[in-house]
Amino acid sequence: MTTTLAPPPPLPTVKAEPPAEPSIVVLCGSMRFTREMARENARLTALGHIVLAPAVDMRKPTPLSTDPASAARMKQRLDELHRAKIRMAGWVVVICPGGYIGESTRREIDLAAELGKPITYRDARVAGGTAEQAGREAATKPVFAENFVGALREVRPHCGDDQTLEVTRGIRLQARRDRLHVVASGLYTLAVTLIDAPGIGTWDVHVPRRAVHALTTLAHTDDAYLEHVPADDDGVSALVVHLGAQQYTVRHRYIGDYPNWRPLVAQALAAGPALDHETVLYADRLARFTRDGHDAPLMIWGHAPGQPLIVTRGTHHIGLIKPLRGEYGPDPDEIRDTWRHTLADTETGR
Repeated sequence: MTTTLAPPPPLPTVKAEPPAEPSIVVLCGSMRFTREMARENARLTALGHIVLAPAVDMRKPTPLSTDPASAARMKQRLDELHRAKIRMAGWVVVICPGGYIGESTRREIDLAAELGKPITYRDARVAGGTAEQAGREAATKPVFAENFVGALREVRPHCGDDQTLEVTRGIRLQARRDRLHVVASGLYTLAVTLIDAPGIGTWDVHVPRRAVHALTTLAHTDDAYLEHVPADDDGVSALVVHLGAQQYTVRHRYIGDYPNWRPLVAQALAAGPALDHETVLYADRLARFTRDGHDAPLMIWGHAPGQPLIVTRGTHHIGLIKPLRGEYGPDPDEIRDTWRHTLADTETGR
């Protein structure tokens, strides 16, 4: 029996005007797909991008490692090197013919999402096609997110206003498989609202202030269907927000690593409540947790002087507020002395 192999799909036409500043893109995927990686490398290079890719196939014998121990050390170094490439790149392309993604590649995807890198997936079904075709094939199905607009309103007061730190000037949406984290952070407060959204996948999208304003003021409903479209050939991903009959598209390009808020919250939660010391706060910063109009009670606790206080409302909204340090506010003894005469007679009230 004779088997005829189909020729590889042709490369798309190179853009007439390459990007003024080439973006850096990193390829991820199993080394069993070296041919597909080489083809995608050539395609993206022809489009004017700087491509980073794995170069050593540890599944095959190599003179760089002569025994199992040295091979294991080499594998560890290569994994660390590829993680460094992901941190260096502006966006990520996952080579996954047939939809195959191994554990190692999955960890790389999680790292890229954690850093806020736009991610796109290249399947054999769309290899060599246009960016629009690839986007349509790889786009996630719309996923229901209950009270999505309400969550935006809840964290909006915590958006940063530092002109030099664009990554905090807006709201970060971090999807992790079945959960969506709606995050906003400034210099002194952090707020995160958790939305259960089964099937939402893994992605990161930055929603700038103007888009937050539009979504929270023009929406006629709080519930939404979210549809994430992976990055195109320019490293731009998109989030389509379906709000009843309305539709709003937020485009995302990598603008910097978002602050990793998880260790701070985990440390504060693990310590347990112990408010046995004076804490000085600006009232305006505490009021940010109530500006969305909800009258649900807040729970506040801390675990050590000078450490962030935890602020929670229900089980799905959590925040941190940074207390003031140093000589702020009057001394507690001065406060007691000021009120001592007024409160001396607690029985007659005279």
